[in-house]
This record gives sequence, structure tokens and C-alpha cells, in this order.
Amino acid sequence: MGDLDRTKTLAGAVRDPWFIVDADRNIRDYNEAFEALVRRGPAGGEGPAEGPEGRKCYELLGLSMCRDDCIALQAIRQGGPARRDDVAGHVIGLTGTPGSTGGGEVLLRAGAAPLTDLEELPAGALVVYQDVLDAGREREAHSEALQTAAARRQELERALKQRTRELLAAHEEASRFEQQLAEVRKGTVEPDP
Repeated sequence: MGDLDRTKTLAGAVRDPWFIVDADRNIRDYNEAFEALVRRGPAGGEGPAEGPEGRKCYELLGLSMCRDDCIALQAIRQGGPARRDDVAGHVIGLTGTPGSTGGGEVLLRAGAAPLTDLEELPAGALVVYQDVLDAGREREAHSEALQTAAARRQELERALKQRTRELLAAHEEASRFEQQLAEVRKGTVEPDP
């Protein structure tokens, strides 16, 4: 079993977008998350029926590192993993034109690991992306939900304190009335007209 087969098996457990390229940066394999990423492209539509296989990765992704500072080539050259944080760019997608800037904006973390053939010669790389914008949006939504819940809790606490004060005042009034009634029954006090 070569690197490619082992990598496909392991990468199958990864939900983030990943793809495998050969040394010429032709896409050889990918997962559904990567296909969904490149299918959203500039028009946001479904794109053509054919997938990304065989296409150059930089034709589909307009990332800041794609053309001149490719993370896959870096991993192949150095013979070990490479990682980049905060890779900005846009998705050109299956329907876009290389060099276009109309795609959906992305901010990614990228990692790449070199792959070798059966003779242990460089054969390509596995590239994995994590969409930082989506994670950031999720964190923002979670933070907003927490803030909303905290504000609602404070509002409910204020309302509860106010209602408690009102009930205590009503209880005190009822207690006074009950005392007056008890005194009237004993005959120690004349009833109010």
C-alpha cells in the first residue's frame, strides 16, 4: 500500500476540505467538503457536472499563496509537513475563470503533507483546509447567543425582584388588614366606616 492509498484511508476521517495533488498540482482526489467549497464558486451555484479531478488546484482557489507560494509544493520540496494560518483569498470555483476575483471570500488555515510513490520519490501532497471564517462566524453567533441569554437573564432577574417587592408589599398590606380585622372581631377597635 502506497502513501496515496494510506492517505485516502486516513483523510476519509477528516470533515474539513482536503485534496490530493500530484507534483504538477493536478488534483487527483478530494472529499465532498472540498468539492462543495469549489462548487460554490463566484456564482454561488452548483457549477458543471464534472468535478475538480484533473484540474490545477490554483485554477479553483484564488488564495494568497496559490500561484507563487504553494503550500503543497513547499511540503514536497522540504519532504515534510507545511502549515499556514490566515490564508486569505476567494474561491474561483469550477465555473470561474482563473485570475477572477468574484468568488466567495475565504480565510483558511492550510496544512500540507508530502506523499511519495512506491519508490519513496515525491509524488504529490495532501492539502487540508480549515475555514476560519466559518469557525469565526460560529464563535460570533455563540457569543451573541450568550450575550442575549445573559441580557435576558438580567431582565428576568429585575422583573422577578420587582414582582417580589410587589408581592411583599401586598403581603404586608394583607397582614395589616388581617390584624385590623382580628382587632375588630375582638372588639378592641371600631371598624372603619
